[in-house]
Amino acid sequence: MYSLFFLSLLTAALAAPSLAPRPTSDSSSCMCADDAQQVASNFQALIGQPFSATLAEAALAPTFTDYSDSVIELINAGCPGPLTLGNPTFTSRETFIQGQGKQAPIPFQILNLYNTCSAVILRWRSSAPGFVQPEQQVTGIIILETVANPDAAAAASQPWLIETVYSEFNSGAWLIDVGNFTASCNAPTRRDGAFAGRMHASIRNVGRRTLL
Repeated sequence: MYSLFFLSLLTAALAAPSLAPRPTSDSSSCMCADDAQQVASNFQALIGQPFSATLAEAALAPTFTDYSDSVIELINAGCPGPLTLGNPTFTSRETFIQGQGKQAPIPFQILNLYNTCSAVILRWRSSAPGFVQPEQQVTGIIILETVANPDAAAAASQPWLIETVYSEFNSGAWLIDVGNFTASCNAPTRRDGAFAGRMHASIRNVGRRTLL
């Protein structure tokens, strides 16, 4: 039933570049586990604590760019605009400071942490991202691409700077949490077998289009 769908996932996985083995601390060209933890903690602090422009200046590359269709979906409140999916949400360190600096902190827990030589991968969860009760937890994945700090003096405390962020999460739950969407939990079409059948058919069609 799901053979085409899973075959499409396998094809995509084989075509995608694999993650490099986790580097050891004696690798001069790769970040070590402690470096990765620092990069992750820096980003967690920028989002989950009262905003610090000083930390942003120290931890982000000047060419910082952030991509997140999930964030764009929140900004658009589920509508087609005003922002276009696929475009960056921030295009520099300064625009991040100006934008994120106006936002309330969103505490989140780091569930898993992995790294390659120059990238950090987080799996995270926020139990309280909004104000509608009861709140639905939001879980997501963040990839932080980094560059070595070119400033030798600053590199002593911040050896790796975050240059590009790719972040996606359960924006549907977040839209509910901030009051932009009300779920129809008792709607018959959400509970009957016909709806489940349509969802399975949609998944199969995605698999077929991927293979063509």
